[in-house]
Amino acid sequence: MNTVDIADQPAPDVRVCFVGDSFVAGVGDEPHLSWAGRVTPAPTFFGASMPNARPVCPPESHACVVLSFGVNDTKYESGQSRVAARASIAHLRAELQCRSATAG
Repeated sequence: MNTVDIADQPAPDVRVCFVGDSFVAGVGDEPHLSWAGRVTPAPTFFGASMPNARPVCPPESHACVVLSFGVNDTKYESGQSRVAARASIAHLRAELQCRSATAG
């Protein structure tokens, strides 16, 4: 990973991996940009299902991951959200533990 200050590089290689739900994928968005495509200049999209997603970034790049999930889970039905916040956090922890165990 690049540890040089991004402001000190004339043309930094910045890579952001957006992982998420239908909002990240752009479902229902006519130009199919999604919110991620609207906040990034000249985005390049690579669709992958979670089990197969393995983004690889060159060591000279500045890389980060943005997680966005649970929009539909937060919808209120019968006075409560579809999925409790604690359950969403538990699912995220389980996914991260699985990813860290298989990384390498």
